[in-house]
Amino acid sequence: VDGGKLLNDFTFGTVTGYVKVAAGSHKIQVAQHGQSISKSVINVTVSLNKNTYYTAAALGTATSGFSLKAFVDTSSDVNTKAKVRVYHLSPNAGPVDVAVGGTKVISKLTYENASGYLTVAPGSYTFNVTAVNAGVTLPLSATLKKDLVYSVFAIGLYKGSPALQF
Repeated sequence: VDGGKLLNDFTFGTVTGYVKVAAGSHKIQVAQHGQSISKSVINVTVSLNKNTYYTAAALGTATSGFSLKAFVDTSSDVNTKAKVRVYHLSPNAGPVDVAVGGTKVISKLTYENASGYLTVAPGSYTFNVTAVNAGVTLPLSATLKKDLVYSVFAIGLYKGSPALQF
């Protein structure tokens, strides 16, 4: 960010907590491991608002090109419940549906988008994520605690490398 290292040796599939960055305009560059920032694969200028939380994701492949996508995080009030948001970051999986206990809770979420926040009671769940076009369902089990917000990221490539994962 602005020529200084914010994250170092950040690997595919890794998620961090929030990192403080001042409001305003910032140049963000992402370089592959072992490369200098002068060989960045992502080079964008963003404007960040004061008192706003963002989830940022590096997207793409060497063949499709790379980009940075920022999502505004708007959920903080959980009122003894848990909240879950699904991010579709797999470039070739096609739209996905998400079901819990046989009930579809997210329909046809497309690449580079995030669902709204699902509010659920604390407890153990199995989220069945279905790649609609491929007809393939992958389960994701999680125990959700009250007063927390959870993020689920669909990343990787369907029938590719790195493999599709959550």
